[in-house]
Amino acid sequence: MILLTAFEPFGLKGWATGTNASQVVQSRILGASPGRYGSVVLPLGEACLGRLREALAGQPWTGVLALGESGGITSEHVVLEPFANDIARPAVWKLPVFSGQVASAFATDAKAPKRGGAGSMGAYWCNRVHLEALAWGRGRADAPVAFVHVPAVIGAALPVYGDHVEALYRRYAAEVQAILDQMQARAA
Repeated sequence: MILLTAFEPFGLKGWATGTNASQVVQSRILGASPGRYGSVVLPLGEACLGRLREALAGQPWTGVLALGESGGITSEHVVLEPFANDIARPAVWKLPVFSGQVASAFATDAKAPKRGGAGSMGAYWCNRVHLEALAWGRGRADAPVAFVHVPAVIGAALPVYGDHVEALYRRYAAEVQAILDQMQARAA
């Protein structure tokens, strides 16, 4: 069983709408396939790593797909991130020092489109979650691990955008589901 993670709402958009695109997509996938995946919703901050570690220790997972919400100017498709930055001094968040990059073997080999790609996940909590999941996966040769950024849906709380928002979330969930299907095929 694959563990599917998401983040709680955060930032100005999260406060205003009470949503996080990663959590909305996670909820849709879990609702469409009850019992097919494990799940955890992560807070921002150091607590997210503790919650992720607890979830990873709780089951014999076959893989991890972490979801995060990308802000700013984004594509209209999810982005499968190819790597996480290994931060040499994780306490220095304003001026991170990267000691290298840890590639996601799954993202490198996946047939899923890698639209856009951040090129660098920087020193954000999504990077830390991806790095933690990749470290977990290193000892499990057949366990695919990946991180997907789901574009933020800015008009999520405005009724006037209802149909447009629904179509975006439906597309994002389908794109993430296609990645999950590839991960399950690899883990089998």
